[in-house]
Amino acid sequence: MQAARLDRDWVLAERGLATVASLVLSLLYLVIYFFGRDALPEKWVTDSNKMLEFLVSGSTDLDDSFAATAKVFSVFGAEYVNVVTATVGVAYLALASSRLAGLRDLATRWLFVLPCMLLNLLSPGKETVVIAMSIALVMGGMSRGVSLRGLVVMTMVLYGCYALFIRNYYAMILVLALGIRASARLRPAWKAIVLACVLGAILVAPSEILYILQSPRDISNNYALSIGSDNRTMIWNLYPPTSGVNFIVNYLYAAVMFVLPVISFRAPVDLAMMLMHAAILRVALRGLSGAPAASEDERKRRWFATLVVAHILVQFIFEPDLGSYVRHLTSVSLFLIPLLTALPAKQDEARRHMRGAIQ
Repeated sequence: MQAARLDRDWVLAERGLATVASLVLSLLYLVIYFFGRDALPEKWVTDSNKMLEFLVSGSTDLDDSFAATAKVFSVFGAEYVNVVTATVGVAYLALASSRLAGLRDLATRWLFVLPCMLLNLLSPGKETVVIAMSIALVMGGMSRGVSLRGLVVMTMVLYGCYALFIRNYYAMILVLALGIRASARLRPAWKAIVLACVLGAILVAPSEILYILQSPRDISNNYALSIGSDNRTMIWNLYPPTSGVNFIVNYLYAAVMFVLPVISFRAPVDLAMMLMHAAILRVALRGLSGAPAASEDERKRRWFATLVVAHILVQFIFEPDLGSYVRHLTSVSLFLIPLLTALPAKQDEARRHMRGAIQ
């Protein structure tokens, strides 16, 4: 009886669960994408519509991130934009449902997967490109044939190209991630010195640079108001970002509002966003904590955790509202999957244990 039960559980976990979960979620996604998108809130597809306008008009203004994204989609042809987006979505869901350990593991992953599916994968846009990049990186990171150095090089190439042509702040994310990893083994005293140097650099930075970095928050919100947007989760800079002190105060204020949105906005959806954000932070910070990584797989997992933290820290600088912040953060939710997946060595040990018990 025990052997039969182990055999049944093993078959479910090893052969059936990942396939069933991927198929069910992929079919649900495709049905919503092709038949239910008209029911989506208009603000969910505003950015997508902007990009599609550039795609149809054939604009060559690559200084605009929407036009640059449209240029990427134009490689496949305007008539195939939905096919490309749906393909990226299915690939994302399949990879997010890979190497499952059981139903609890599946439920945990879906907490991170479903928000990304709803916010980023039901219409083509800039996040579609980001998700495609994350798929390439996670596939490389979960492959034993790709080393940590190879994974970092892949990240540098993809983030560098994305920063050059679409969103230049991805260069900041990359530099910050590299800096976090470089300082990971420093003693606490040296880490404090590094932090003090960063704060000092902000305090003495030219006001023009600080304004360029943080003013997009107010500019975006002013534009939203000018077109009649009723976005209730707008976050404004408390002070003009023209000095280091003002920049730091604005940064800390935005961080509190994004991490604890219930303080200001007081709606049920804000509580859900706060809990999801807390879960993302918990997984990422847990991936960074503990003893120094001993194996190549552990080091790659820490790189993904570092990328998530770097995304969060950079977004605190300029994101204009809670919705944009959550949408951008969920676009890299796939980086959490390696952190939620058992290491290959532990998977192999579990398989041997199960097979031995069955025999």
